[in-house]
Amino acid sequence: MDHLNHIHLLVTAWVENPPMTADAGTDWLRELVDIIDMQILMDAQAIYCEDLGNEGVTGIVGLTTSHASFHSWHDAPRPFINIDVYSCREFDTEAVFEHLRKAWGMTEASFMLIDRENGKNEVLAQGRETF
Repeated sequence: MDHLNHIHLLVTAWVENPPMTADAGTDWLRELVDIIDMQILMDAQAIYCEDLGNEGVTGIVGLTTSHASFHSWHDAPRPFINIDVYSCREFDTEAVFEHLRKAWGMTEASFMLIDRENGKNEVLAQGRETF
């Protein structure tokens, strides 16, 4: 790796079919790693949270370049998922959105893409999209 980029994608995605099981979350994370052409350092793990008001699947995968994680709220009036992908190697953010659309029926997303190189925390892009 010649140059580190430190790209951080934060997404809130409203979805029609949120993950309902830990296996669904683990599978989605492993697929994401392949889709954005990363390497797994720590295998994907997900678990279902039963805490009242916070019911949903949460998961994380360690990448050789950092991590990807999420938590879903399937019982919310409008089910949604918060996703965090951080890497010191560039990745295709549109591929992340496409994976959310295909897997969980994302209908809308609010996002922020941050360049965290050398602590500058520069917002490269942000917005809200409907799909």
